[in-house]
Amino acid sequence: MDIPIYPFKGPITEYRYQFTSISIDKNVAKVVRFSELSDDMYNLALFDQQPDGSESSDMTETKNKDMNIVLATVMKIVVDFLHQKP
Repeated sequence: MDIPIYPFKGPITEYRYQFTSISIDKNVAKVVRFSELSDDMYNLALFDQQPDGSESSDMTETKNKDMNIVLATVMKIVVDFLHQKP
């Protein structure tokens, strides 16, 4: 894949990663969270992190005009997660 990605930190906790979506207009803290549903099955959720540290709804639209980079970053996080949890 030749789409650039944002640097990311993770896992912050066992199943949580974070990175920053960057544009000319704004920087938005993003959180990727994996929730274990059962043995070997996880739900992936992408959230914007609010300034107070809480996570916004997963229905929030950031509109930062960097969807390809955000999705490429999420995919790289999935690969990292799968290396840690094969």
